[in-house]
Amino acid sequence: MSENNVQTAPKQQTNIQKFKAAMVAPSVEEQFRNALGENKEAFIASLIDLYNTDTKLQECEPNKVVMEALKAAVLKLPINKALGFAYIIPFNNSVKQTNGSYIKVPTPTFVIGYKAYIQMAMRTGQYRTINADIVYEGEIQKVNKLTGEINFDGERKSGKVVGYFAYFELLNGFSKTLYVDLEKMAKHAKKYSPTLTYKKEATIESLMKLAGQDPKGIGWEGDFDSMSLKTVLRNLLSKYGFLSIEMQNAIASDSEVEAVQPIQAPQSQPPVIDIDSEDVSDKKENEQKTEDNKPPYM
Repeated sequence: MSENNVQTAPKQQTNIQKFKAAMVAPSVEEQFRNALGENKEAFIASLIDLYNTDTKLQECEPNKVVMEALKAAVLKLPINKALGFAYIIPFNNSVKQTNGSYIKVPTPTFVIGYKAYIQMAMRTGQYRTINADIVYEGEIQKVNKLTGEINFDGERKSGKVVGYFAYFELLNGFSKTLYVDLEKMAKHAKKYSPTLTYKKEATIESLMKLAGQDPKGIGWEGDFDSMSLKTVLRNLLSKYGFLSIEMQNAIASDSEVEAVQPIQAPQSQPPVIDIDSEDVSDKKENEQKTEDNKPPYM
């Protein structure tokens, strides 16, 4: 047989090539254009850069990465890791096969950062102020058991983290504060993050030691403080905040729990921390709060 008659098998496309091809598909470009308008090109450029530099993300199905990126685009959240608004994180999800066995499948997941909740709240134009921060030893000066109001004006004694708080005040004067102590937050992480639930070495005590440490990545073990701030903000806003449709969608799609489930499950609203009466305080009770200002999850 002559060399001219030898047929070579077509080269298989790499995931990077598949991803770039998916990004230029007319239907995909149209969806990004509808979500972002003139900002489409900048978002797509940052997305391609993310995929090219993240080897773990390259193990995921390219089309699924695009779909997760569209969630960020619809919420108008940049996915630049340095900004901390939103991320696309690859998780090894256990997927059941037809024979009953399980295999690990790299699965891209859109995850919202705590800064995104602040930004989306401010977009509504209904918040006079909103904040979330770490509470250090000595800063809690007084707790009013009757009203639940907490005074954080105490003098900081050390770098020891004792908890996290979130606070907002609406333009109509209505305000709320949520404080969660460190131990309760660690218990929440252990209970609701299956990767920690099944990790024997991830004890409540070991998780508490992560508080106040410099970020080493993303997630509870990589950045405990940021995850804690997101948790306290999301729970406060979902129960008491003024929620735009955009914010409702963000809370519903926040994949903190569902993304790491051992078995793929339908998306649902993330669970809310059980809040004791002394955890929530009213700065001002506004009896004239309108129906439009009532949060949908109360």
